[in-house]
Amino acid sequence: MTTQIQTAIRILSRHDKGRDTLRHLLAWLDSSGCSLDQLDAQAVLGLLQAAWGGYAGTVLEELREVVGEPASLAKRTGGA
Repeated sequence: MTTQIQTAIRILSRHDKGRDTLRHLLAWLDSSGCSLDQLDAQAVLGLLQAAWGGYAGTVLEELREVVGEPASLAKRTGGA
């Protein structure tokens, strides 16, 4: 498993978007992510799979509704 972890980090660290993702993941895991119970952890994985499986818009919309966040700037301004 250590090799898989190192490989994933190496792949993501090759570009700005990947490094940004690593920073966000570290902050989340360090604050509360590692303390999720198994059911919650599976729910997080399910949301990620749905978002990357063609349902990104639906996942984002539902998350924003529950969390109370407004639509993204791109969506509000008609951008991509």
